[in-house]
Parts: sequence; structure tokens; C-alpha cells
Amino acid sequence: MPQLINKHLYEIADSFKDIYQMIDDNELSEEDVADHIEALDIEFKLKAEQVALVIKNLTPMQDYAKQESDRLKERSASLKAKQEWLKIYLVNCMAKVGETKIKGDLLTITSCQGKEYPKIDNEEELPDEHVKYEVVSKIDKKGLLKSLQEERAAIEENPDYDADNELIKGAHIERADNYLRIS
Repeated sequence: MPQLINKHLYEIADSFKDIYQMIDDNELSEEDVADHIEALDIEFKLKAEQVALVIKNLTPMQDYAKQESDRLKERSASLKAKQEWLKIYLVNCMAKVGETKIKGDLLTITSCQGKEYPKIDNEEELPDEHVKYEVVSKIDKKGLLKSLQEERAAIEENPDYDADNELIKGAHIERADNYLRIS
């Protein structure tokens, strides 16, 4: 019987292939085949359960990482707000004393005049030459899937259906990758 305790899950899965090959080559008796398959099956299920436990235990770690990320985003936003306030404070103080440039030992501070920009009072009164229009299209994926499924059902019901005359061109149905549900 093969030694499985230190094998990876994929190695155990590959061992199933090896056993089936030995069966094809008549290298194992029926009793040996049963013993090998039972041992592999038990070990495979144990390893799979261990992998699932690791997956499940990663959830709290992931939650903690997200909480920490959110906390750091809040901290970053707070620091940015403080930085902006200090800039405005320094510009205002420089304006009060009539300074536009201060040369220090480490830094040179310059109060610059702000850029001009248009402040919109009433968008509807603007001439058309200053308004850009954007057209946004969005595909109804749920409706498209339903139509494609209906078309597929019609094809399956009618064997004489000409697949070249599909009703919906430009899309087809694909299936997403398999996923795990651990409970």
C-alpha cells in the first residue's frame, strides 16, 4: 500500500490515475485494488478537509486585513485633511503679513496665485458650444442571458433548427469556473 501521509492533495489525486493504470495492466489483484482505492479515498478526503479548514480559517484573517485597510484609509484621509488645512492656514498667514515667499534653511515657501477656472452658476443657460454630451450604453446581461437560454432551448427542442440563423448574434453562453462552498 502506498505511503500517503506526507503526500500533497494533487499527488494523492495522481495516485488514483496510477492505480487505474495498474488495473489496466493487470498488475494488482482485486483485493489490492480495493485496499489501494480505499486508502487513497480516505487520505484524499482527509487532505481535502484540511485544505477546506485552511480556506475557512483565512476568512477571519481576510476580515482583519480589510478592517486594518479601512482604518489606514481613514487615517490617510485624516492626515490629508490636516495637510490641506495647514496649507490654507499658512497661505492665509502669509497673506496677512504681506509675504509671498519665505526662504528658510531647509525649505523655500511660496504663496502662489490660484488658477482661474469656470464656476458654473446655471448649467442650462450655457451656450451649446460649451457643453459636451456623452452617451452611455449598458448591456442588460440578465435579459441577454435569458434570451440566449430561450434560444438554446428552442434549438434543443427542434433538431431541424439551423444554428447558422441564430437569433442573437454577438453573444453566446459560457459557464463560469467551478467554485467551493464550505459549510
